[in-house]
Amino acid sequence: MAEYTLRLISSQRELVAYDSTVDDLLTVEELDFLLSGLVSRSFAETDLTRSPDIITEHFSKKWNDQRKYLVDWLIIVRILRSQGLDRASRDRCNRRLKWVMRKGNAVQKFYSGLLLKRKAERQSMARLRVGPLTYESLQDVARLQSPPKEGPEAGVQVASGAKS
Repeated sequence: MAEYTLRLISSQRELVAYDSTVDDLLTVEELDFLLSGLVSRSFAETDLTRSPDIITEHFSKKWNDQRKYLVDWLIIVRILRSQGLDRASRDRCNRRLKWVMRKGNAVQKFYSGLLLKRKAERQSMARLRVGPLTYESLQDVARLQSPPKEGPEAGVQVASGAKS
């Protein structure tokens, strides 16, 4: 049901309609449980074949409710995993995410870092405005995506990401 909800939200073709459906999701009872499950499944075999343009536009805006960035992240991570996403859309999405990494607020930078597989600066549960279950799931994702430790025991990273 939760994955279906993300599919429904991501199918919106206009920013106002998209934002409205995100707001609707954020009023659901047991939201912490729902979001934590979606975060935990973010590396599962779930993907969305959609243009990321509306979602990345929404993600780059300033919102009072920081949880909107989490919903955007949940959708974008599934879109970027999709094999059906064309290269031009993927490149546009990555450029927007890099821009948000430079110009966005701390919460946007956190989620952008996760999407771009860069070190995401740790954020408090209060700043992210999520419940304890969702927060723990996000911390698990951040730990999984942390860059490898530097030093002789970690090997040397080369530009392609392979170890030498």
